[in-house]
Amino acid sequence: MPVVGHEGFYEVSDIGEVRGCERTVGAANGKTKVLKPRLHQPFSTKSGHLYHDLYIGRQRKKRSAHRMVLEAFVGPCPEGMECCHRDGNPANNHVGNLYWGTRSENLYDAVRHGAHAFASRSECSRGHRYEPGTYSHRKNGGRKCLICNRINQARYQARKNGVLSV
Repeated sequence: MPVVGHEGFYEVSDIGEVRGCERTVGAANGKTKVLKPRLHQPFSTKSGHLYHDLYIGRQRKKRSAHRMVLEAFVGPCPEGMECCHRDGNPANNHVGNLYWGTRSENLYDAVRHGAHAFASRSECSRGHRYEPGTYSHRKNGGRKCLICNRINQARYQARKNGVLSV
């Protein structure tokens, strides 16, 4: 299928591979040359998502493989939605593995797959283990260490009563 916004220049497959279309371009020396179709090598980010540099003329645009697949095979991104991977693998760009979802759905997927940075932690920043009864859930989805909370409350009360100064 043609890449949306780059029709006639690039095509994307249902597994996320991108290739250039055959076309005639002007060379720097004033002559023209024919570019043959070839697969483009993606590059990955720290998160593991695959991207491609697409060119029209001398303009370069960095595009994510998963978004190109969804736009070509499913349709344009609805407002307020983003691309989600069903299996949690950001390098798996098969059309059946991708869907348009909300930011909240994407974050819940990350928690479910064990990829969310805070959900996968087994202890707080001060080293207290997250065990039943030692933490509470915050509104933003994080966890609050009840041991640290009790220590902070005791320090606050001591300062308030003039016992501790800092």
